[in-house]
Amino acid sequence: MLAAICLAAVAAADSPRVDIDFDAGWSFYRAQDEEKTLPADAKWRPVDLPHDFQIEDRPKPKPEPKGMKPPMDVTAGPWAFSLGDDMAWAKPEFDHTGWKMIQGVGGWSVVLGDNHSNSYGWYRRHLSLSPGKDVKISLGRIDDCDEAYVNGVKIGQTGTFPPQYETAWDADRVYTVPAGLIKGGGKDLLAVRVYNGAGEGGLYSGPSNLKRQVVGPFDTHAKDGQATGYTVGGFGWYRKTFRAPAAWLGRRVEVRFDGVYMRSKVWLNGRLLAEHPYGYTPFNVVLDGLKTNEDNTLQVEVDSTASNSRWYTGSGIYRQVRLVVTEPLHLKTWGSRVDTVDLSSDDATMLVRTTVANDMSVPSEAKLVRRILAPNGLVVWTSEAGLTVPAKSEHTEKASFRLSAPLLWTPDSPNLYRLVSQLKYGDKTIDEATTTFGVRTVAVTAATGLLLNGNPVDLHGGCVHHDNGPLGAVSVPRAEERRVQIMKSCGYNAIRTSHNPPSAALLDACDKLGMLVLEEAFDNWHRQKGSNYNLYFDKWWQRDLDAMIGRDANRPSVIMWSVGNEIPEQADEDGAKTAKMLGDYFKDQDPYRPVTMAAFPMGDGWRALEKTYSSLDVQGLNYMAEQFDAIHAEHPDRILMTTESQSMNMFHGLMQVRDHKYVIGDFIWTAWDYLGEIGVGRVIRPGEASGFFGTFPYIATGSGEIDLVGRRKPQTYYRQILFGGKDIVAAFVEPAEAKYQVSGWGWYDDHESWTWPGLGGKPMNVRVYSSFPSVKLLLNGMEVGTAKTGREEKYMARFTVPYQPGKLEAVGLDSAGTEAKRWTLESSGAPARLDIAVDRSTLSADGHDLSYVSVTVVDSQGRRVPYAENTVTFDVSGPVSLAGVGNGSPTDANSYQSKTHVAWQGRVTGILRTGSKAGKVTVKATAKGLGSVSATLTVK
Repeated sequence: MLAAICLAAVAAADSPRVDIDFDAGWSFYRAQDEEKTLPADAKWRPVDLPHDFQIEDRPKPKPEPKGMKPPMDVTAGPWAFSLGDDMAWAKPEFDHTGWKMIQGVGGWSVVLGDNHSNSYGWYRRHLSLSPGKDVKISLGRIDDCDEAYVNGVKIGQTGTFPPQYETAWDADRVYTVPAGLIKGGGKDLLAVRVYNGAGEGGLYSGPSNLKRQVVGPFDTHAKDGQATGYTVGGFGWYRKTFRAPAAWLGRRVEVRFDGVYMRSKVWLNGRLLAEHPYGYTPFNVVLDGLKTNEDNTLQVEVDSTASNSRWYTGSGIYRQVRLVVTEPLHLKTWGSRVDTVDLSSDDATMLVRTTVANDMSVPSEAKLVRRILAPNGLVVWTSEAGLTVPAKSEHTEKASFRLSAPLLWTPDSPNLYRLVSQLKYGDKTIDEATTTFGVRTVAVTAATGLLLNGNPVDLHGGCVHHDNGPLGAVSVPRAEERRVQIMKSCGYNAIRTSHNPPSAALLDACDKLGMLVLEEAFDNWHRQKGSNYNLYFDKWWQRDLDAMIGRDANRPSVIMWSVGNEIPEQADEDGAKTAKMLGDYFKDQDPYRPVTMAAFPMGDGWRALEKTYSSLDVQGLNYMAEQFDAIHAEHPDRILMTTESQSMNMFHGLMQVRDHKYVIGDFIWTAWDYLGEIGVGRVIRPGEASGFFGTFPYIATGSGEIDLVGRRKPQTYYRQILFGGKDIVAAFVEPAEAKYQVSGWGWYDDHESWTWPGLGGKPMNVRVYSSFPSVKLLLNGMEVGTAKTGREEKYMARFTVPYQPGKLEAVGLDSAGTEAKRWTLESSGAPARLDIAVDRSTLSADGHDLSYVSVTVVDSQGRRVPYAENTVTFDVSGPVSLAGVGNGSPTDANSYQSKTHVAWQGRVTGILRTGSKAGKVTVKATAKGLGSVSATLTVK
């Protein structure tokens, strides 16, 4: 009834339009195991949105039946192998004498000396199976797709072969051999047909053989496994009961979902109103059949069953929801557009378009009154127009005007204007809406590079997946605002939203704080890739682009659209046609932004993309910066951009951006760490598996240059220098005797530490990153050495220093050799106590506000203890909840909901979330032997 009271109060407010937060007061039920329908005895629990049930703790699994054996591992061989494709090779009578013999597993580059992209191959061997009952066999992992035969009969397939090729390179293969096929006595012939699309191929890995562990949200037997960080999606149901006041009778009532992952269905009072498969685009549902003065039940079903992605997506209504009430004659949702058509030194030509919709069965007349307010609140333009809107139709009113001395939107000065539109019927205002926009232009040419408001700008970018670490996929304004603030402090000026439209909350923060955005639409089109969006593409692509463009076209931060990322058919004729179709649609709907695509043709080379890129404005390429000179030589008018790069290659990539106008930007994979695709940014030590992914307890990629809780890693300082940052010197350390391999998206094993117990006298590698011409290294006040750190030295110096406790200092020297900046690392003692800091001490009681609480293990002098792994417990009193706890480690396979968490590198972070009540808050952190420490906050 509380919800009904709130809605009645809002309805009574003196406003022609009701537009309210609809996130509070929901109930939720998560399906158990294989449930796909809502059980009659479902036990609902209260939740407030946004909500991600995939990040919540998993129930402990039921014990496995006694005597249950794991699948038989048949990967060890020996295997007979041949490239080629002949279905006769599946038959047991075929003689494979003369084929290459292979022992065990290994990718084709290892066992054959070449990847053999776009090729078929067959494996054959005999098995010793016991007759009389079914037998499960494991073929480990195969790149990219396969089908398996026993005694000439197909027993299973994973992935899809050409022409409808779909990779399944990261899936474990477990197939059942029916008892009726088994001969026994070692006479059973297993034949495996394999197709490799690009890159590594073949039977490259045995079964994971991970013993099942369920810790927090992580389950080592999760279907999507390493891709989603061992987390589990599934089915979930949301329900909200509310009363609509009598004043809403005959009005248009709409619920606006910013994002539901995924395959959602919406019911009102048991009647299905809408379905929306894509988990990343907003959608709006008109509540037809809404009852007044009695209970209404809104229910949302979420289907996020495997396979649901190549990375951690989260599951549920993970973005914000609003409820909007208007008259049948109303300002259309996303119906106002303000574009900067032209810009001079004195003024700007602005085009204003406002669409009015009429849901009634008769035409209706109205007056549209519009005004634009400058950032300082002063009115700078007004317009009135009478209009007639046909029945069940729309009318778009356009106006063009010159805006004198505009305050431009730039990353450094993110000035925002507001368009206030009023719809009047006689003297009565029947609808009103405000649209935020910025005055700015974007243009790209190979000769000038990217021009923002006519001025050249290099895109110093980072790719960002959408999860928020311990919060999961929950997107609330403060989390996104904090992300943008931290990225800007590291020198970034651009985000690529990988690989989907982001939340409105993130884009609001980018508009407000001044962050450029390359907004991406899709990760796949017609062919399968992770999320299975290919099942919906033909029916839904236009609707999803309409939602993406409609919501975001007014945003000054969004400077470019991307039609997709590493699309499986990117180099095919069909792919070129689809790229043109999508690119043309973007340009038709929004002619004021360039369009690109992020592509990686792998074995096919960049020329395979010629037809695809002929219809796009910017050629975005992943991991191909070394090919830019060759591309430019053949296509001097082509505009290039690195849409994904690796940290170890950042110097080369960013110097290309600096040196060549036609290379407009570089986006690191990734700026911010994310859950899933585990361990691709790790260091691999002797004896550890060197596969593409890491293994449990890795749960995150490790590739992010900012960790899961928002702390800078060492490489961010180096990158900031390459971005052109000034007055920067930073030093990091690793034992010189440490042996490791850096994985594809990793970085050196640098540590912000001069605390190395037990390594006295041992040599230590010290890397100094510097924007100064040279640096000097001091140990306990004594000079170790000096080194140049200009461009020729790649802004980096290396020293080897025997470890002794004390103070290590890197001094940046200006061109005269004078000290300009100093960076200090000081040895710490044993853990003695805790320190606590909150990023914000005054919060809003809006249900969404956050405070990040940083707890650090320090010694008696207050110095962080870098090796400390103490267990810290958070206790909270007052009108907030502990929304998540984490330490930033990519191997932090623990509950994010437990109030107790282990520190990593001496630190752990708790996240407080407000509700609807005001009051004082106390947060206390306690660790055994270290006492407790507390901080106070206020919620208003």
